[in-house]
Amino acid sequence: MFLTAPIPGIEELAAAGIRSFESTLLAANEIMDALGDPGIHMIGIHGMGGVGKTTLAKYVMIQVKEKSMFDEVVMVTVSQNQSVVRIQEEMAESLGIDTKQESITATKLYGRIKSAGKILIILDDMWGRLELSEVGIPEDDERCKIILTSRSLEVCNSMKSQKNVLLGVLSPEDSWKLFEENTQSIARDVASECRGLPLAIVTIGRALIRKGKTDWEAALDQLRANVPENIHDLERMLKRLKVSYDLLEGEETKSCFLFCSMFGEDVEIDVELLTMYAMGEKFLKRVNSLQEARKRVKFLVNKLKASCLLLEGRSENYVKMHDVIRDMAIYIASDKKEGCLSKVCSGNQCWNEADDLKECRRLSILGEYNNTIILPEEPPECSQIHTLVLEEIKNIPDNFFEKMTSLRVLHLINIRMSRLPASMSHLKDLRTLLIDDCRDLNDISILGDQINLEVFRLGDTALEELPESIGKLINLRYLAPLFNYLVTNKQIRIPPNVMSNMSQLEEFHMDSRVTPWESYILEEILALTKLVALTIHLGDIEYVKATRHMEFKGNLERFSIHISQNPSWYLKSSRLKNLDLRGSHLPRWVIMLLGKTDALILKDSISPHLDVWVVISNVWSILN
Repeated sequence: MFLTAPIPGIEELAAAGIRSFESTLLAANEIMDALGDPGIHMIGIHGMGGVGKTTLAKYVMIQVKEKSMFDEVVMVTVSQNQSVVRIQEEMAESLGIDTKQESITATKLYGRIKSAGKILIILDDMWGRLELSEVGIPEDDERCKIILTSRSLEVCNSMKSQKNVLLGVLSPEDSWKLFEENTQSIARDVASECRGLPLAIVTIGRALIRKGKTDWEAALDQLRANVPENIHDLERMLKRLKVSYDLLEGEETKSCFLFCSMFGEDVEIDVELLTMYAMGEKFLKRVNSLQEARKRVKFLVNKLKASCLLLEGRSENYVKMHDVIRDMAIYIASDKKEGCLSKVCSGNQCWNEADDLKECRRLSILGEYNNTIILPEEPPECSQIHTLVLEEIKNIPDNFFEKMTSLRVLHLINIRMSRLPASMSHLKDLRTLLIDDCRDLNDISILGDQINLEVFRLGDTALEELPESIGKLINLRYLAPLFNYLVTNKQIRIPPNVMSNMSQLEEFHMDSRVTPWESYILEEILALTKLVALTIHLGDIEYVKATRHMEFKGNLERFSIHISQNPSWYLKSSRLKNLDLRGSHLPRWVIMLLGKTDALILKDSISPHLDVWVVISNVWSILN
């Protein structure tokens, strides 16, 4: 089999495209031939990071679909921290299994694959042996073929691949061709110094677009200063890629890029989460509100995507980072000369390198599948740390935060604890606190000490009410107690005089369908003068009537408000301004919002009173 059609650009190299490069075509031909061989069930693609293994695998996937060689084709990313559950969920979704309605087991996935007919499974970015039986992937099934990609030939061999294909670097001619496609005026010497690595060619080429001669010469000097003795030397390659970082304009752009490396490998990065981190660290200049911060972060993210340092995510609200680019970002952030020392640790490795933590400013400790992290009993020496992300932690010792007096951003994910550690009282400079999936947590009263806190998001806990001490957070700008009904199955209470103390609050988002609202809560919300964004679901019509003559003191710009006696119904819309009225009369503050409403839902028992229908008529005239 011989391929003559040019390989289209796919994701990682989409901006540059892959044409008829000799090394790529040879590898593609070998893979397609192996897929047609009934005696070969597993194929390994290996080569250094950034050489284009994922892109080649996606090209093969497109080819086999066009040729109808298989009934089903599934591609999943394995990554360095193998998570069997995540791999199963990705495969299940690709095979049309609704993971929200049913749990996925190896047995269930095995049965689905066996019933799929001829199936091709692509396991991308493997760093070690994966037990296929644990995932639910059949072994030695003539109808099931597997392609795996890895930087290591040893990984391919450990998986007992029957055919291994090496994807080499580009020739000097192909390097120049690829570089030329991504720039307006290209310097051959710069292309040559990229040593045939497509990812380096694309990122550096993009970074030098519209740059002057001086920038080209400076980039060439940096590349020549790091000429590798061995093309497989990762650090040398990362230094080469660092040129694209050095050419970024503005410290804000660089800080945003480095923050993206704090997320796990191959994960989709939530741009909203980036905004919350940025608000806490205060690296955005001349930003006066959350909405301004969102716009600025979005602008920075778009700049990074244009430079090929970030990739498109599943929607405009998410981005991804190529694993080699992430390695480069971590490499830069770990350099003390950059003044932004950062570490991303898996498992318990951080505590084996305790000396490095003394000057660390950003630390991300990410748990591994089925390997929960145990924190040290003595508080770590982290007096310089500004941002800390903890995920999959068995428990946080009470004294853990004692020496983290400079901490500004804290994100806790899936921590097994019933209350927040006492040492959090030392975090006087904490600005952003995010708590997700801490399902045993039922006591957060200590947070009353964090008077500088500006952003607080609380999701999926066992909390039954917001403590009165939360009312002391007078500088809070963003509050989102997004309780999960499936976790608590209990009503969540907000005490009186909590909301009214938050005079700086700009956004309040509470979409729980089980929250027992009382009229004083709504009255306190209506009185917030700086509130511009609101998400609430009101189920009790009586206390809505109690606010009938009240008006919003703030100027709402974005809202999703549901007035309904049916708690099982919840509006799902991408619109910014939603107003749902079900079985209710119209209070004055609702009437004031009608002129701003994008989506208005009226159903069942709206009273046909004259003034109501006049308002509705005016709304439709505005919308039309």
